[in-house]
Amino acid sequence: MKSILIVENARSRLRKAMKQKPVMAAVAFVSNVSGLPLGPGDTVACDASLKRALDGSTRRDALLQLVNQKVQVWSVENLHAKVVVAGKNAFIGSANWSANSARLSAFSAGSKAQQSTQKMSSCAM
Repeated sequence: MKSILIVENARSRLRKAMKQKPVMAAVAFVSNVSGLPLGPGDTVACDASLKRALDGSTRRDALLQLVNQKVQVWSVENLHAKVVVAGKNAFIGSANWSANSARLSAFSAGSKAQQSTQKMSSCAM
């Protein structure tokens, strides 16, 4: 397995990699999914608990957008991961899928491992 550290253009590299299917992501907070190439067969786990909905960390409209795109959405309370598996690539980063993280270049520094074969295990809602 080959690993690399991504420091520049990480968000655009992640978007490009997410075109490889399926995409499985565990991201703590989801409030902005515009521009992310997600669709049928993809899975997103996030903290969509009442606490996070009330404080705006995870937004209902963003989750509904994913559901309308036929993405499986799971809620895991207190989740703090930032991991995306797309095709044979895995990304580990430091940012959520939020407007603030987008301004800060989400996954601005992260690692990429190629030829990942493990699947994200299913989580109960």
